[in-house]
Amino acid sequence: MYKYNHIKKILIGLVLVFFSGICTVAVADIHYFVQMKVNQQEDELVIKTNKGDAGGCTGSKYKGCVKANRNDDIKVSFLLAGNTKCNLENGVKWKLADVILGGYYTSGDGSKPEDDGWGGFAVDSDVDQDFTFADLATGVLKPVSAKTDRQIIIRDKNTNVYGVWYKVTADCIDASGGIVKTISVDPRVINEGKD
Repeated sequence: MYKYNHIKKILIGLVLVFFSGICTVAVADIHYFVQMKVNQQEDELVIKTNKGDAGGCTGSKYKGCVKANRNDDIKVSFLLAGNTKCNLENGVKWKLADVILGGYYTSGDGSKPEDDGWGGFAVDSDVDQDFTFADLATGVLKPVSAKTDRQIIIRDKNTNVYGVWYKVTADCIDASGGIVKTISVDPRVINEGKD
């Protein structure tokens, strides 16, 4: 009898592990896309995505706003669209450089960070729990896969309720790979957290 109960418990455990694996696989990542382009004067990175179209921020006045709805884990792809030739003196091409977070807030509309207000997150803070940082002090995020000149993908685990601004930077690169100029755009992420 002992062997039968023991085997029964093992089989039930294996079945539970199997089904929990299936449930985990069945939950698809929600993937939002934020398209940007370099403006004609080559002094600004402009969001091409319509207000709220990037994901869930319907009615938002902020182009490129990304909202992680309650209990959703999301990926966000930042895409550099259009012509990437850099026409500035010594410039060769534009490429995406970094995604940087700053200006954490838990109520109201929050304030966009000043130039020195990006980063500065504490280890195990709400933001640190949700995003993978290359550097907490500067707020630079680590992409979930190798970034390309035209795409950076980040993940948001959306564990807590808050908003945070993000800044995407693009660099005009010269023939030797040096930076001629950096431009950016800075909308926000709104997290509704998990139950």
